[in-house]
Amino acid sequence: MFRAIETLILIDVVASWIRPQRDIPFLQVINSLVEPLLYPGRVIQERVAPNLPIDFSPFIAIIILDLIKSLILSIL
Repeated sequence: MFRAIETLILIDVVASWIRPQRDIPFLQVINSLVEPLLYPGRVIQERVAPNLPIDFSPFIAIIILDLIKSLILSIL
């Protein structure tokens, strides 16, 4: 499941480079699934480095997902 979420994040990132307009329904669905995961990273980035021209929120989201996955696996 974590791998699928990470893949959706990467698809969203690549799609934003190739086609910044979200007029394709498939991309709109992916963006609506991924955006709640990226928002906390954007808030963190805006507090740490405001007005940074590169969006690091996908990277932050993947790191947080990996931490959650490690936590769950250590509990099990």
